[in-house]
Amino acid sequence: MPNKFTPADPVIEATVQRIETFGGSFAKQLMAAYRTADIDNKQRIIDAFDDLFDKYGPNGIFESEDESVHSWIRSSAYDMLSFLSIRKQIN
Repeated sequence: MPNKFTPADPVIEATVQRIETFGGSFAKQLMAAYRTADIDNKQRIIDAFDDLFDKYGPNGIFESEDESVHSWIRSSAYDMLSFLSIRKQIN
């Protein structure tokens, strides 16, 4: 079943930016490929990874007009990484 998104969709740029910001290393590399792809290959990426575009899309878990949500996510991740870095240095 084809994805509901297309490369010309007005929400696709924000979705790609969220994937680049919050996605894992594979998702970030996939978005690097998306950025360099022609329109046909962009659609192939969207169709092949529709779950990724749904997760980070306009109705996904990372879409929020409230910047405090994004700040909380970033600070929580930073706190967790800081804690893990300190524990590694102690051990």
